[in-house]
Amino acid sequence: FKVKIAVQDVNVLLNNAETLYYQTKINELTRKIESGKKFLEKHNKERVGKELKSLYRIFLENSIRTHYQKYGFKEFSKASYKNDFGNFLRRYPVLLSTSHSILNNAPKGFTFDYLIIDEASQGDLLSNVLAMSCAKNLVVVGDSRQLQQIDEERLFPKSEELSREYNVPKPYRYESNSILKSVKDAVSGVPTTLLKEHYRCAPDIINFCNKMFYGGELVPMTKNSGKHIEVIKSVPGNHARSNPYGSGLYNQREIDEIENVLKGSKSNSIGIISPFRYQANLITNKYATDRIEADTIHKFQGRQKEEIILSFVVNSLDKSPNNIESRRYDFVTNAQLLNVAISRGRNKVTAIVADKVYHSLNNAINDFIKYAEYLYGSDITKESTVTSVFDFLYSEYTNALLSKYRERPKDHITELLMSDIINQVLNDFNYIGYSMHTRLGKLVTVPDTFSDEERRYILHPWTHVDFLFYNRISKEKLFVLEVDGIRYHEQNKKQAEHDNIKNRVLQSNNIPIYRFKTNESNEKQRIT
Repeated sequence: FKVKIAVQDVNVLLNNAETLYYQTKINELTRKIESGKKFLEKHNKERVGKELKSLYRIFLENSIRTHYQKYGFKEFSKASYKNDFGNFLRRYPVLLSTSHSILNNAPKGFTFDYLIIDEASQGDLLSNVLAMSCAKNLVVVGDSRQLQQIDEERLFPKSEELSREYNVPKPYRYESNSILKSVKDAVSGVPTTLLKEHYRCAPDIINFCNKMFYGGELVPMTKNSGKHIEVIKSVPGNHARSNPYGSGLYNQREIDEIENVLKGSKSNSIGIISPFRYQANLITNKYATDRIEADTIHKFQGRQKEEIILSFVVNSLDKSPNNIESRRYDFVTNAQLLNVAISRGRNKVTAIVADKVYHSLNNAINDFIKYAEYLYGSDITKESTVTSVFDFLYSEYTNALLSKYRERPKDHITELLMSDIINQVLNDFNYIGYSMHTRLGKLVTVPDTFSDEERRYILHPWTHVDFLFYNRISKEKLFVLEVDGIRYHEQNKKQAEHDNIKNRVLQSNNIPIYRFKTNESNEKQRIT
């Protein structure tokens, strides 16, 4: 037989295989989307939705009408309603009150059927426990990933003293416990419902919060209509100044930049959010109209605007030995505050940041910037240096690899143990993903300082890193973790040379590498 054998570079074959995988996956997902659209069109989702809303409204109005037909309309006054509280409740079966005043708003000893506490993540334990004393059942409604309660710090010493004296478990202590957190931690197996459907923001806006804070559990029910996020990087310089009349900062350069944003905006309702009260006041004095409102993040909780402009004010996000500066850093980069601020905008969110903030690393603001750049490209900011890690391919490959390892666990005990530890740690870090056995040549560019032999090793298709960690939001590479068997890595000269090459090329590409030896311990704490 005449057989023609073609020689093909393995790297080319692997690259072609990856390209084919993506083309196949895109086609598969496209078919699913089209199938879903046809199903919705066939069953007329919008018409059915409108009918359901109409039926619910008719049912509610009929229930109210039936209820009030039984009773006459007796008048009540502030002074008399408690004396005839039964008839008062028949007239007004749902009462609105604050947690502080509900005990005074009902007759002494009266017990409600249900107490519903809204915005429960902001409710402190002390006032809400008092409110709970007058109800048979409790429903707490809130979001632990948004604004938290503001505790009275002057109560902390007494709270700590009483907690020690009476051995009070942590979920029942005043400090750092909202009523939402306390109930979730204290009541084992408490029924919990996540309101997954999101109707406020465009998908591109809420998907950042979804991936960053909610583990991808939200389902956007809105549609995109263009670019919904913009990032404006101010020119280099320290433009933030201290408030001359009190605490906090202001940034005149960002205030001026807001004017340009407003001139180009066609939105009918615009909210401008700043972490600092003085900055919000200056913006209000200059721009406030019926169409434009400026305030702090806390004042926008539970509200929405067609367009949101974020003015972060600070010059940089570097940690400072100065305690005041450090607290400002923690405040500005607070995940719950950022979650609230971004998710106030229905159709547009514009972030105005200082040059040093734009180039900062490892914080939620930077993740938002890189998410926007990855989504829309470099034209939304003056610079873009994002490189992509295709986490879908990596995650599927990692799952397949682990599945193979579990078929022969004795041969892969190290990889399985480490992956279990990593999964435990990453439960608290939704925005971080990892892949196993990622090709080194796909992660790095090789500088001229490496010899031809070293270059061949780096680019060889079987040269890989054990674990690559990356940011799910911005797709940036974070660091590499290598698990080194003592016999293979310390007692094998050739492998030690290869480890050194790998260390050098990763460091030259600004990818930190951490090595865990199999004779060491406390891996979970070290990863955290």
